[in-house]
Amino acid sequence: GLSTEELQDLAKAGEEGRAKKCTTRDLPMILAQSTTANTQGQNRDGSFWGATTVASTMRLAHLAGISTFVTGGIGGGQNS
Repeated sequence: GLSTEELQDLAKAGEEGRAKKCTTRDLPMILAQSTTANTQGQNRDGSFWGATTVASTMRLAHLAGISTFVTGGIGGGQNS
């Protein structure tokens, strides 16, 4: 889970353009950008967040050896 501070930063990140919707094709780039920013000390005042899609969550769960996960909904919400 996330701490209260992390949840607050994630909420602000969406408004500030520091959050990106990440599907499976985006994961390598987001991880590389995050790693680069962390090694250069750029994330001290606010992290860059990646919000996973169901597809990327499934992929990450598989890579982590997690066989079951639950999602609140799938698809179409961004078009409403």
